[in-house]
Amino acid sequence: MTAWEPRLAGHSLPTINQNGDIDGFVYHLPGTAQQGLAAPMTDERLEEIRRTIPETYRGPWVYRPSDEGDWWVEYPSDNPQAGHVATVPDYGENLAFFIAKARTAVPELIDEVMRLQAELAAERGESR
Repeated sequence: MTAWEPRLAGHSLPTINQNGDIDGFVYHLPGTAQQGLAAPMTDERLEEIRRTIPETYRGPWVYRPSDEGDWWVEYPSDNPQAGHVATVPDYGENLAFFIAKARTAVPELIDEVMRLQAELAAERGESR
């Protein structure tokens, strides 16, 4: 298990509550307190996060209600049999929105963190 994999906190299976949040998960960065970040992210960690982004499912992703009442998260596709990313329970619209937006937001955030770290290193006279 890597440091960012969800770890169950007293539940046999995760559940999605009425707010669309996942119950029972605790996230922990190695070497940091669980209440906040104590150290900047390394280039290696940022690249590890970037590698988790599914390149084959281009973005932006969208979410919409399904005919069954759940929420579907989809990527653009000309093939009507393709494009499905996730099905979220009917009360999980917030989670469906988050999943859809994360496809483009996460790469943007990684790029911004790397840009800011490079800017800070340059101001300090450090090489990056």
